[in-house]
Amino acid sequence: MVMINVSGLDVNFPFTPYECQKVYMEHVVQALQMGSNALLESPTGTGKTLCLLCAVLAWRESFVSSLSKSDRGDRACQSLSSGLEHTSGQQGGSSLATIKSVAEAEDMIATRTGPRIIYTSRTHSQLTQVVRELKRTKYRTKMTVLGSRSQLCIHPEVSKAPTGAQNAMCSQYVANHKCMHKNELDSRKDELVQKVMKTPVDIEDLVRIAGIRGACPYYLARNARESSDLILMPYNYVVDSATRDRLDIDWNKDIVIFDEAHNLDSVCMEARSFDLTSHHREACLREIQRIESEADRIPFGPGTGEQSQVNTELLRTFLQALEGRVKDLEIKAGTYFSGMGDSILRIFDQSSVATGKEKSVLSEVEAARQYLLNDSSLGI
Repeated sequence: MVMINVSGLDVNFPFTPYECQKVYMEHVVQALQMGSNALLESPTGTGKTLCLLCAVLAWRESFVSSLSKSDRGDRACQSLSSGLEHTSGQQGGSSLATIKSVAEAEDMIATRTGPRIIYTSRTHSQLTQVVRELKRTKYRTKMTVLGSRSQLCIHPEVSKAPTGAQNAMCSQYVANHKCMHKNELDSRKDELVQKVMKTPVDIEDLVRIAGIRGACPYYLARNARESSDLILMPYNYVVDSATRDRLDIDWNKDIVIFDEAHNLDSVCMEARSFDLTSHHREACLREIQRIESEADRIPFGPGTGEQSQVNTELLRTFLQALEGRVKDLEIKAGTYFSGMGDSILRIFDQSSVATGKEKSVLSEVEAARQYLLNDSSLGI
């Protein structure tokens, strides 16, 4: 390891850096010191990920160290105040680091913590490469990696279910305490969380560590997130506002990194888009027929004992109207219709969704979903 000085900060690097790598790290550190946005670019093969990790982790280590000293309040607040003064009047949040006020700085000082590092990339294979680079450094911080159930679930039935059904099935098993892996995790959560945060882990490591002990890797990662200083996740976890809120990601306090950011625009578009095909409509109609053939009254809500009648006629009427509107578009075979949000809303409006019936339709969709979820074929 080589110790180098980067903008007044000591940074441990696996080898003597090239000049372009040092310049890259200088810009990272300056952005962190000033609490500003940074858009950084470097040619392929210049070690961007390694430089980014070393610079960010060194800055955070220095920040936390300053909080542990006897004069931590004065020193940290003075440093942060200078950064806040430098960025006063700037618009928007920061993609690298933002600590917006001395009050927030004092809150971190009181708890002797620093900002979390949210490190994102497009795919888990790219995040695996990030973990490999992290292992090359001297920095060891509490960390975890987040993934979907399709990547992390080890339940013999849920893991084999279609991706779209896994979330609902998992929620039902967990709500009824019928997932042995979640139950095992709950019985030894603290032990496993501490173990998984000791060393850099990727998705495969997480599944292996949890799986050996029969515990749930998916919920282990979620539990580890609460205590982690470095959290790896795909772009869409941050881009999607609902997921971002569930993960308690705060633009104003966390260090948010988008690696390989040239993919970010397409991810943002995908997050706000959806596909509706004839296969989707046909599948919905089949499920309505299934509900009608199996029961007149169905359980509504796991374990509640309540009953709710699904108005399948309303759902069928809506789907038929929607199909009629789609046919009016005269989409040729092998092609598709693409439109902005307002054009899609007009189609739904003319299908009687936005004329005062939208809440009724959504209510019936939820009732139907609960029925299909509680179906005896799931074994719940």
